[in-house]
Amino acid sequence: MRGVLLGLGCLVAFSACTPSAAPPPPPAVQAAPAPARPVLGQAPPSDKAGALPVDADTGLVVAEGFELVKGQCTVCHSAKLVIQNRGDEEHWVGLIRWMQKTQGLWPFDEKTEHTIVSYLATHYGAEEGGRRPGLSARLMPPPAPRPLDDAQVQKGKAALGPLKQGLMGTLQKAIQAKGAAGAVDACHLDAPKIAQAASTTVKVGRASERLRNPGNTPPAWAAPLLRSLGQSRDVPYLTADLPGGGLGYVEPIAVGPLCLQCHGTDLAPGVQAELAAKYPDDHATGYAAGDFRGVFWAEVPAG
Repeated sequence: MRGVLLGLGCLVAFSACTPSAAPPPPPAVQAAPAPARPVLGQAPPSDKAGALPVDADTGLVVAEGFELVKGQCTVCHSAKLVIQNRGDEEHWVGLIRWMQKTQGLWPFDEKTEHTIVSYLATHYGAEEGGRRPGLSARLMPPPAPRPLDDAQVQKGKAALGPLKQGLMGTLQKAIQAKGAAGAVDACHLDAPKIAQAASTTVKVGRASERLRNPGNTPPAWAAPLLRSLGQSRDVPYLTADLPGGGLGYVEPIAVGPLCLQCHGTDLAPGVQAELAAKYPDDHATGYAAGDFRGVFWAEVPAG
């Protein structure tokens, strides 16, 4: 018995002296990923928990001053200009002064300007690591239009009269004789002839971004004016200086009740059939009364 006890004591003593297994090494410490740089054209991340909300219509960050910026800055141009024009307060004040001097921007009171500049510098400040890419020409706002009493403006405005009258008269007669389906046929056949007849010394036409007739693709000079009028519904006309001293003149076309018979959302079967036959790639339906349809344009020569 004594031998057994001595044996157990030796085992206990041996166990106490034997080193225990080494603890597992601590997990490797990984460096935190570098913060992502803001992507041009996207809202910067918030310094609070979660990202700041972004307005679905404009893409602008919804924060203090947003409503004022939206109301003042998107009347005449796209919000993309705001999102891509990053800079500090000095940069934004300089842009405001430039627009007031050359683009017809109205003056702001001190409080309004401070709120706008503070919002822009906070949420669309200068990017780290270099200058932002230059804006594409299609995003730049057009120059302020010439005054209405300008001689070339008056010629362009007057030249559109016969085109408007000819188109409206032809459509009204066709609808009275054959209904809305007859108007599609008349527009297909007669509208190009009316525009050609109305183009004397001043060339005139119609254009849209949602084309029915590919022949109404806007001239290159008119495309930016078309986009601008689509964003600013209260502007009565815009102009562009053309090479050689000519002038480009555009007026907006609003969808009227008569237009809805062929351009609305609820089209008669006969109208749908005519459109499918004559304009298989039509993009000019789905409008409501008062919507922006496109522009009348005029190219006025020099002199």
